[in-house]
Amino acid sequence: MRLMVGAIVVVGSVLGAQVASSPWTLETSGVNVIFRGVSAASDTIAWASGSRATVLHTTDGGATWKPAPVPDVPPNVDFRDVDAVSPDTAYLLGIGNGELSRIY
Repeated sequence: MRLMVGAIVVVGSVLGAQVASSPWTLETSGVNVIFRGVSAASDTIAWASGSRATVLHTTDGGATWKPAPVPDVPPNVDFRDVDAVSPDTAYLLGIGNGELSRIY
């Protein structure tokens, strides 16, 4: 999967922003899903959300992304949005059948 940190979704890997005068750099996310949400808590910390209950977290400005699984969420939940509120907390908008459609 490709994702330009800042909000644009592209297929394949993750793009991380460098200093304003530097070019974007291509980074691999390690997952093959559709990302629908990205939110930054700071210049170096961000969260990305997507299909199949996928959540990724970066603490180095997008150079690397690590899975941040949500406990007890079935894989058929689609995370449509994410709101980073701190370095270790983000709210997710889940879409699924019945009670699976909620804020996590």
